Amino acid sequence: INAEYMGGGTGCVSHAYRKSICKLRLLPSHAGGTPVRMLLTHDNQYVVKQITLQEHATLMAIVEEYFYYLRSNPDSLLAPIVGCHAIRMHGWSKSIYFIVMRNVDARTVAWQRAQGIMQFDLKGNWIGREFRHLEPEKICSDLLHPLQTIGAPAYIAKDTNLQRALCCTEHILSLGVTPERAMQLKRAIRLDAAFLAKQGVMDYSLLLTVYRDGPSGVGIIDYLQRFYFHKRLEYWVKMVRFRQWSWRSDMSGVSCVPPDQYAARFAHNVPRALCALHYHKKRSKLFEEDTCELDSVEERTILRCRSWSEPGCGSVYSI
Repeated sequence: INAEYMGGGTGCVSHAYRKSICKLRLLPSHAGGTPVRMLLTHDNQYVVKQITLQEHATLMAIVEEYFYYLRSNPDSLLAPIVGCHAIRMHGWSKSIYFIVMRNVDARTVAWQRAQGIMQFDLKGNWIGREFRHLEPEKICSDLLHPLQTIGAPAYIAKDTNLQRALCCTEHILSLGVTPERAMQLKRAIRLDAAFLAKQGVMDYSLLLTVYRDGPSGVGIIDYLQRFYFHKRLEYWVKMVRFRQWSWRSDMSGVSCVPPDQYAARFAHNVPRALCALHYHKKRSKLFEEDTCELDSVEERTILRCRSWSEPGCGSVYSI
């Protein structure tokens, strides 16, 4: 794909695109939910990230439906991929692949300038989703008293960190997401999860950036991982290790699960985490293990259509 092809769905202009990526700077290691180093364009418009050969193959396989989906769903939270490129160094036998994504939060510079408090990397599961060195009391204190965090380094928290923080206070924790916005995000998350399940993609996450002032930045990232052999092997190993038997629950607590199951859990638990921030009462179990299905009209339409270019599938809002 290139800027000319993806421009219609993502608002990317070819000349501006080439001008933006001519100069890059390294993002700090805490600026995303993955350990992969990423680059930011000088105008703060695009993020450049290296991908694997399998992720490149996934993008090439889904690019047409991906294009039509973004064009039909302007409220999608998927971090838009506007370019995919390859570099082969002199004397190397393999190419290095990387993607260019539109920056889901144009205030990334503010994050670098220590105006951000923290980021939440949410997947909706509860096994291995915690930074053990991060105390829940610190998260509560930083969210309740954001001005006291000026000068302190920003950090990333995960699902279980958020759950423990909610359980240790009776106060309302604000992540810059209003109840109205939380409901909008819930609908967008369910639609995006249904689309990704249809493409056989899993292991993505919602990245929520919290700032001291203004609304939070929200985007779904890392959505190019398919359920290939190594992921299937990881799934069975973790199912046995953590005793997450499929007949005990349809929402296994491990991250690596089949795409349909991953989407159902993601679409149920991540919005639940956002909505829970506005409740006074404690929640001992933020992420539920009950069975959830993508059962709305829009989501069934996504899973039923073979291609977004088919008649009647151009926009889920018209169904």
